[in-house]
Amino acid sequence: MQNFPRPNNKTSVRAFISLAGFYRQHIHMYSEITSVLNDLLKKSKTFVWEERHEKAFKSVKDALTKAVTLKFPETTKRYKLYTDASDLAIGAVLTQWDEELKEERPVRFLSRNLQAAELAYPTVEKELLAVVYSMKKLRKYLLDKTFDLYTDNTAVRYLLCKTDPSQRLQRWIMAVQEYQFRIYHIPGKQNVGADFMSRYPPEKENDREDQEEIFDGLYPAWFISSEGQGRVYEEYLNEIFIYLLKGNQDVKDEIKTKSRKYKIADNHLYRILGDRTVIIPYIEERSRTLTEIHEGHGHFGQDASWARLFTSYWWPSTYQDVRNHVKGCHECQIFSAMPIKTQAIIEQLNTTQDG
Repeated sequence: MQNFPRPNNKTSVRAFISLAGFYRQHIHMYSEITSVLNDLLKKSKTFVWEERHEKAFKSVKDALTKAVTLKFPETTKRYKLYTDASDLAIGAVLTQWDEELKEERPVRFLSRNLQAAELAYPTVEKELLAVVYSMKKLRKYLLDKTFDLYTDNTAVRYLLCKTDPSQRLQRWIMAVQEYQFRIYHIPGKQNVGADFMSRYPPEKENDREDQEEIFDGLYPAWFISSEGQGRVYEEYLNEIFIYLLKGNQDVKDEIKTKSRKYKIADNHLYRILGDRTVIIPYIEERSRTLTEIHEGHGHFGQDASWARLFTSYWWPSTYQDVRNHVKGCHECQIFSAMPIKTQAIIEQLNTTQDG
C-alpha cells in the first residue's frame, strides 16, 4: 500500500479516493483527511499537486495500511475473487467474510504490469488474463475449493464458453477448468479494490518474473525461462522468440538478424520461407505432428512425408526427424517385409475400400 505512486491527474486521485472510501469505516476522520484531495476534483480547479495534497495522500495511505490488514485465510470459508484489467496492468483481490466484523476482509492483493505483447490484447482478453493470472498466483488457496469470481466485464463469461476460441484462449480456458467457481458480474464502481490494483500496480522489479511464472503454470506449451533454458524450442529459437515478443535489445546481433525470418502469432513462432509462412511446432508437439502427417496420410515414404510436412510446418531437424519417424513406423516395417505381390494385393484392397 505504501508503494502506490503519487496521483498525477484527476483520474488517479479519483481512483485513490474510491479505494480509500471502500474502507472508510476503518479510517478515523476519513472525510476530513480526504477533503483536501477531493478539492482537486473540482471542475473549476486545475490539477496542481501541492504539499498539502502530499500530506493528505500520505495520511490516507498510512490509515489504509493500518486499516486494511490482510485476513488470515480460513479453509472452511468461501473465497471471493475480484479481478480487473486496465490498459496497462491487471489486478485482483481475494477476500473472505469476517463474521466478527461483519464484512469482507482481503486475504491477498495482486497486480502486475502488462507486457509488450499483452498490451495489444483486446480489452476483454486483458480481463480474462487477469482471471487466469490471479487463479495461478492464488492456486494454493483456490484449488479444490468452490469460490466466487467477480468481474466487471460481462464478456468474460462469453469467452469462457466460446465454442471456437483461438489457441491462446484455448490454453486459458483449459487453465481455469481445474477450478470450481461461479462467475458474477459486478458494476465497475463496486469493483474498487481490483480496479485500483489494475490501474496503479506498485512498481516491482519482478513483473517479468510474475509473467514468466504464470506462463510456466498456464502456458506450458510456449513458456521460455528467463535464463534461456529452452523448454519449448531449440535455444536459438527461444532467443528469437523472446526478442520478437519483448523487443529486448540486449541480444546478439546474430539473433536480431535471424529474427527477420520469423514472426509470432497466437504465441507460436512462425518461419517465413519466401512467400510462405509456416508454423514451428513446439518440441513436445512434433511427434504428434509427424504421426498425423505420416500415419494419417497413407504411410508415404520419407520424401513424400517430408514434402507434405514442409507445406505447413518447419523446425531445424525436420528432414532427419521425418526419416527417423518413417524408419521407426511399425506398420511400414511389417509392410516392407512382405513379398512384393502381397504388398500389391493390400494396396489394391486399400484403394478399393477408399473408393
